[in-house]
Amino acid sequence: MSGERRRARPRCTAWTLRVLDRLGAPPEEQVAYIRRVGVGTDELLLEFDDVVFGAKAMLYDGLLSASEFEALRRVEVRAESVDAGGTGIWTDAAVAEAAEWSALRSVAGTVKSELAEAWELWEYLE
Repeated sequence: MSGERRRARPRCTAWTLRVLDRLGAPPEEQVAYIRRVGVGTDELLLEFDDVVFGAKAMLYDGLLSASEFEALRRVEVRAESVDAGGTGIWTDAAVAEAAEWSALRSVAGTVKSELAEAWELWEYLE
């Protein structure tokens, strides 16, 4: 593994926590975010897909532990349940009211706190 990849870890972990923070945010903050950046609701999940892709590489390179990766997998399972919710799951109302979104917010918030503590990124803990 290159020194460049090892140096990228802090940026990747902070970015991961920011994405988890958005996934765990209250629905009105999530809707405000997607409107501010001018994308569809699915962008919240697409950003997390990018996290998982990067996490796989970090796991392979030894920069992420198996337990840290499994924590992200818990979020991924909930994200997949949102994605399976059909076209109605992508509305602002669904973000606020659907059980799938609520479950995703809950696990994302928990995993964000677990990883922030493990990575000693205290500024991400509430």
